[in-house]
Amino acid sequence: MSMLRRPCPPTDNTALPNSATSDVSMTHAFAERRAAPQARTARDAALSAVLAALDGQGAVILGGPGIGKSTLAREAVNAMPGGTAVHLRGSTVSAQTPYGALAWLLSDLSAAELESPVLVLRALESKLLRQAAGRRIVLVVDNTEDMDDQAALVTTQLCRRGTVSLLLITGDLIRCHREYVRLWMDGVLKRVDLSPLDVQQTAELLADTAGGPLTGLAQRVLWERSRGNPLAATLLCRDQIAAGSLVRRRGFWVWTGPLAHAGELPERVETMLRRFSAEERRAVEILALGRELPLNTFLELVPARTVDALEEGSVITVSAGSEQPVRLARHLQAPAIAARIPYNRSRGLWSELSRVVDFRSLTGSAAAGLAEWSLTCGVVLDPWVALPAAQWANHIGDSGAALRFAQALPAHGRPLAVILEEADALRAEGQHARAHRVLVTAGDTFAEEKDASEELRLRYLTSRAVTAAISQSGEDPWTLLDQADRVLESDSGARPGPALQVNLARAELLMMEGRLAELPVSLRDDFADPAAPPVLQLWAGIRLAQQAAAVGRFAEALTLAAAVRSRLRTGVSAGERTRECLFLALFFLLVRCGELGEALALTRSAANPGTASGLRLSTGAELPTGLVHAYAGRGPAALESLRPALAQLECRDPDGLLPLAQAAAAYAESLTAEPDSAGPAQIPGFHPLPDPVIGSAAHYFRILASADEARAGETSAALTSYAQQALAAGNLPDGLLGLAGASLRGDLQAAADLGAAAAAANGAPASIYSALSVGLLHNSAASLISASRAALRQQNARLAHAAAQRARVLAADGGSRAESRRARHLEFQCFRLLSPENSVERALTRLGNFERELALRAAAGETSVALGERFHLSARTVDWHLGRVFGLLHVSGRNDLRDVLSAAHSNPLPG
Repeated sequence: MSMLRRPCPPTDNTALPNSATSDVSMTHAFAERRAAPQARTARDAALSAVLAALDGQGAVILGGPGIGKSTLAREAVNAMPGGTAVHLRGSTVSAQTPYGALAWLLSDLSAAELESPVLVLRALESKLLRQAAGRRIVLVVDNTEDMDDQAALVTTQLCRRGTVSLLLITGDLIRCHREYVRLWMDGVLKRVDLSPLDVQQTAELLADTAGGPLTGLAQRVLWERSRGNPLAATLLCRDQIAAGSLVRRRGFWVWTGPLAHAGELPERVETMLRRFSAEERRAVEILALGRELPLNTFLELVPARTVDALEEGSVITVSAGSEQPVRLARHLQAPAIAARIPYNRSRGLWSELSRVVDFRSLTGSAAAGLAEWSLTCGVVLDPWVALPAAQWANHIGDSGAALRFAQALPAHGRPLAVILEEADALRAEGQHARAHRVLVTAGDTFAEEKDASEELRLRYLTSRAVTAAISQSGEDPWTLLDQADRVLESDSGARPGPALQVNLARAELLMMEGRLAELPVSLRDDFADPAAPPVLQLWAGIRLAQQAAAVGRFAEALTLAAAVRSRLRTGVSAGERTRECLFLALFFLLVRCGELGEALALTRSAANPGTASGLRLSTGAELPTGLVHAYAGRGPAALESLRPALAQLECRDPDGLLPLAQAAAAYAESLTAEPDSAGPAQIPGFHPLPDPVIGSAAHYFRILASADEARAGETSAALTSYAQQALAAGNLPDGLLGLAGASLRGDLQAAADLGAAAAAANGAPASIYSALSVGLLHNSAASLISASRAALRQQNARLAHAAAQRARVLAADGGSRAESRRARHLEFQCFRLLSPENSVERALTRLGNFERELALRAAAGETSVALGERFHLSARTVDWHLGRVFGLLHVSGRNDLRDVLSAAHSNPLPG
């Protein structure tokens, strides 16, 4: 029977020796399910702060437009017991009249009374107290910066007299009336700054808006566009669904793109634009269309006083730098504004701009903005704009825009540099065959541009060689690299970059052919050469690490991976696509070294925009997260991530990862009885992928997914064949993986081969597999326990559980009592990690009241004698019940149960 399929706890219910009691106090609260997250969100903290302030004299809520200030105020008022709210709203119109915002409350007063602030204050106070009827009054003032002097004076006096608690809502406290500012400065009002939502909070909001969860890529796109502004995120989500850029697949909203700029958000933006004067609106429109302009150019189009006013009002930002680029503030949603500008007006503004801008001195960002603008208003794109625009678009990962800019130029006479940007954009979208055709067609341009720089000529030849190999076009890539070598030979310079560029292309071809042992020896020197281009240095380090891992030098591979990650964190100027490829290379490198915990940490770091990992995820964090859990045998956790990954990859798969995702999901489904409502994951037929590492991983999961417990021998034979093919190709990590799987299914020859293969390796995998081989061949429970513990340190719960399970069986057949106890403890520990259903918390809910109370009291420290007196049982009977209950809970004793319950309240389960 397979030990890698549906693992189960030991079935014997023999009472275990009781662990030593402890003074640590435990209560029944340990058995309660956690209904809320352990860490309170920033929004929860803000609500608590406002409620606490309303117990006193009030608070001022600050935040940008659409950040949720009014929503927070409403939630606070609704959550306050025994209170009543009175809402006031400032506006530019009401501010022109004394007591304008209070007019509806003061309608009973005569003109003479309105002339006396004292009479107004008394009348308003009397009216509010009468209406409140003894309840606490909260005076909510929205748009506080637009309150007139008299209204501000009266409301602040009501607060200082203790008649009301004041709740001010504003985007800029300094722009508010001085009376309100004084309340804060005097400590009367507490300040609550409302921050944008983080990615997870935005994801929850978007799921509520869309009526279902979004994939990680969809979450990231909308969060980056809204920057956590709740209103903008909500409107963007609705607009993308209406435009078909978000579509529902397998129960998830997946991103298909492109970003649509029509719907509710542009309409709301139009409302905002009406508040500007004609000159201010013109300035905003110019920046919305151009995205970024040098300050000197902008001042030639817009009066300086208008620029100052817009900057003071946080409408525009002027960044430091030689050009002092001017941009619209992020919350204004420049693309939405641009979408509302009529064609004729856009063309007219372009004509004004084109008379003053120097197209040859633009930054990449400014060039991209002007290129987009020129295309939307029908202006022929200038090559001096198209090239930096395409380069910038590729750099930020917008391959669609890069294609638009490059293809806007006439096909005949298109510069080689622009053609290369087009090819890079196509490769970023996974269209390698199209990219190769573009490069082949550009052969004439390559021949004609005799004055093309060495960098361009090498880039053309290496790009064409790699795309020829990936697309299997039939063109010999090695011939192209020979041409690149001849270009290098004609260069008399000593710069390391050109030669390294060719060597890396050669290394990529060798990797695709599974010939990592033949990597150029100069890569090691290149990785250490400070004169080499930083990005090329990183790739040299990664190729060296891949080579080391392939032959089992796992310690060296991890050292090189750590060095690459360290350089990334210090800051390397690399495009988004490069960062995505670097992530994939590092992720699979860590997995091949057995470091599943590190691979998961790398994924979380890359997925968190607040970290300086230097990496990027092309299709979200779900696939790498799901793969880690699948390798570790955590089926439910793997499916939780792989299902949205499948949905997204079926729409966008630039790296050819869908077959791997399908195979891993099929295996994860075989580990759980939970069906997929969208249908089971397909198990694709075996076919080689451009990256042999990814192809081999897909083949491995494909074998496991097709395994049948009734035919363990067939699965063992398939894994052995897989391992032999991997070893023959110089792929030791996958060879070890296959042999370990066959060994644990009872194949002793595979166990012997596993020991021999592990002897040629070093690092943690070598130790794990050597111990596993010895334990299986010599029936050594101690060796299997050692293998289990080492695998658990790498967070490989599947392998650790299988080794511990075999160790427990061996120890029960003749091992020592101590070994039996250690093996059982390890087996239970690993079993709990494999699925949330195996957790102690879940198991407690399946116990009867007596058994649950007995277990919790025992874990809290009550002795068997004390428990016998409490339940009118003998101590022996109590021990018998406890042994049975501990088996049902998958714990090895009192201390184990206490530790597990304590940890459950401080750490979430894996996955």
